[in-house]
Amino acid sequence: MALPAQTPATPEQNTAVLREAPSNIEAEQALLGAILVNNLALNHVSDRLRPEHFYEPIHHRIYEAIQHLHDKGQIANPVTLKHYFDRDAALADIGGAEYLARLAAAARELGAQQGEIDEAIAAHLRGDQANAPNEAKQPVNRLRALKEEY
Repeated sequence: MALPAQTPATPEQNTAVLREAPSNIEAEQALLGAILVNNLALNHVSDRLRPEHFYEPIHHRIYEAIQHLHDKGQIANPVTLKHYFDRDAALADIGGAEYLARLAAAARELGAQQGEIDEAIAAHLRGDQANAPNEAKQPVNRLRALKEEY
């Protein structure tokens, strides 16, 4: 019995497969929280990390807003980002501006120590949350628990 002939994938289909990156929502949350606590962390990743690298669409938009404020020489934190997302249904679904505050609070629990933040960022860029410092995993686990509450 002959197998049916397969139609080769179109370039659009190949691009869609290539664009489907592995996801690590907790690492994205940890990275965004670290940047919200210390905008200087953005300097370590902005040349390599683009909004479209985020799997979660709301994280894509949060990172884009952070970059926009940073490029204008303004501080990006939950308060300054709030007006960007006041009417954003996707953010409202996960807690609204309170979600931004929880991201930052979880990162602050790290003690905002530069070495730990750098490790969390490096682990995210490597896609290797398992090797992030234990201190970096604790707020991520708290974020996961908070996410499950909502």
